[in-house]
Amino acid sequence: MSHISVTINGRQYRMACEEGEEARLLKLAEEFEERIVGLRGKFGEIGDARLTVMAALTVADELLDANERIGALEESNKAEALTRVLYPADSHIAGQELRLRQEFFFSSASLQDILRRHEQTYNTFDNLSDKVAIQLNDTHPAIAVAELMRLLIDIHGIDFDRAWELTTGTFAYTNHTLLPEALERWPVR
Repeated sequence: MSHISVTINGRQYRMACEEGEEARLLKLAEEFEERIVGLRGKFGEIGDARLTVMAALTVADELLDANERIGALEESNKAEALTRVLYPADSHIAGQELRLRQEFFFSSASLQDILRRHEQTYNTFDNLSDKVAIQLNDTHPAIAVAELMRLLIDIHGIDFDRAWELTTGTFAYTNHTLLPEALERWPVR
């Protein structure tokens, strides 16, 4: 254990600190003393105890603000990390593959839920396109067309022509993006 003397508001204080922490503690005391001098210059002589308390509150306020900014940055970093996972960069093959897997997963899960509910309610798929409308907005969920065909044929035993009729009657497509670079086009390998 080491001991040093610090001056705060004109008074000497003997303080104990860990070995190697002396310079840090002296620097902190200097910073605090500068706060007191600054407040004295701003408010004049209002009493040593009051100046010391005001300086301490000023430091505590700045610490609280800094902690709040750190918390906000941590939340922002979490959101950015989540966004990187949910919306991977598709400028390379791994990102394109992850994007395609995500699009398939969400499309398939949604379609399976729609078909399950429809079958529970109507006990048939003959009226699927009369009761269900799926709006595809932009190119991302376009894989849903092929997935609905797969589900109707492979899982529910509907023949191809009837599955196609139900699929084309169920889906509608809107594309608001006219820029070619915004349309997803990946080479087939």
